Amino acid sequence: MTGNALPPDVIEVLVQLLTEASVALENGDEDTARAALDTVERVTKNKVPPGPQCDRLTHCCHRVENRLDEAGTENIAVAREYLQSMADRLTEG
Repeated sequence: MTGNALPPDVIEVLVQLLTEASVALENGDEDTARAALDTVERVTKNKVPPGPQCDRLTHCCHRVENRLDEAGTENIAVAREYLQSMADRLTEG
């Protein structure tokens, strides 16, 4: 993510939470994944200024929640990809 760089501690927390959610889904623990995702949304709302980064994080959370609501192995895999992609974007640049 470029522009409007976030403080390193905020990036670290968000990456940790996104990774936690992804690993939880890999292990079949949807409750932990949803809890981590809720925390990502809360951190985003409280620590990420309005703009493209905030919009992307919020969009990611909603897309993952939608996939989890639909269930199915394919949807879990797509949800994990969204989570990993967002974590990767946060650590770029």
